[in-house]
Amino acid sequence: MAKLIRFLVLVLLLPLIYAFVREAFAVFATDVSLEAIKWFLAGLAAYLLFYALFLRGRIRFWEVFDHELTHLFASVLFFQKPK
Repeated sequence: MAKLIRFLVLVLLLPLIYAFVREAFAVFATDVSLEAIKWFLAGLAAYLLFYALFLRGRIRFWEVFDHELTHLFASVLFFQKPK
């Protein structure tokens, strides 16, 4: 019964997912230029450099915790019992 409910939820959400993806592509195709996102790209580059030099070995715990927390959210979202 739970699989049927999950399937029905997925089928009902497909038009919404399609609409979001289509709208996102439309926005990026018309409104986003390199000038508009240059500070975002600069911040991303600075973070990646900082991570590579200083944080790679030190934040492994948080990466694993975040990964497992994502599994927990997905299991709750699909009506599974967390283990």
